[in-house]
Parts: sequence; C-alpha cells; structure tokens
Amino acid sequence: MTKNAKTVSLAAIALVALALIAFMVDEFARIGPHPLDCEDGRRYAIDIREFATQYSSYSAELQGNLAGKGSVSAKLNPVQQQQMSEAFQTTREFQKFLIAGYNSCAVEKKRFERYRTKFQILDSLAREINDLTTRITASSKQADKLATLIEQYGELVRKLGTQEDGQ
Repeated sequence: MTKNAKTVSLAAIALVALALIAFMVDEFARIGPHPLDCEDGRRYAIDIREFATQYSSYSAELQGNLAGKGSVSAKLNPVQQQQMSEAFQTTREFQKFLIAGYNSCAVEKKRFERYRTKFQILDSLAREINDLTTRITASSKQADKLATLIEQYGELVRKLGTQEDGQ
C-alpha cells in the first residue's frame, strides 16, 4: 500500500468516525424530553419509568419484600398481603394511564399535579408501612397502626381517578 493510499484510507476512516459521532450526538439530543403544545400551555413529555421511580420507591421496596416472603410477610396477614399486592398493581396501571394522558394532552397540568401529590402521599404511606414491617418486634399498638396504614393506602388507591377522588 502506498503512502497516498494510507493517507486516503485514514482520512476516510476519520470522516466515517466523525459522521458517526455527529449522528450519535443528534440522536442523544432527541432522547431528552420533548415539548408538547397543549391547550393549557407548553409541557414536556414525562418518562413513565422516571415517574414510577420517583413516586414509588418505597412501594417497590415493600412490594419486593412481600414477593420475597421475607420479614414483611410474617407481619402481615394474608388479607393485608392481598390488599397491598392489589394496591401496587392498581397504582402501576394508573400511573401508566396518567402519564399517557399527560403526554397526549388529555390530562390537564393542574389535574396531573393533584395526582402527583396523591402519589407523594402513597409513597409516604408505603414508607411508614415499610418502617413498621421492618421492626423486629411489633407491639399490638404498632400492629394496629400497620393495619390502619394499609387500609388508608388501599382506600387512596381505590379512589384514584374516581368521582370520590374529588376530581
């Protein structure tokens, strides 16, 4: 191979590499949140995974503990375990519905913010439930509080998106 051929080959490889880098930068720029123009103003699409992670971290931890049948399951009766399992499933499905509605401009910003607050409340309840179930010994007072928290969690989930929700 001659010196000219090597130079041309290296230049071609550099050009292809530069084109690939430019393409990747353009693609990564498109991945970020894109603006949506809706009737109630401009908004940015929300990634359901990020939303679920932000507002369900304790729920996910608690659900994992329930599924793993660890120390949590020993402190909950079968009815409570079933209630929590159903509540987690309903919450996940409602989150998908809510984000899809928000990203398609079908759910107004104000309504979405009210639901965001409700998810924060659910996360707080899950945190308290998780805290009570991870204690080694539980008094009857703590067991009563746990039952009340589970009932509150289930009731709030049942009301999501209904007329009872005050929406």
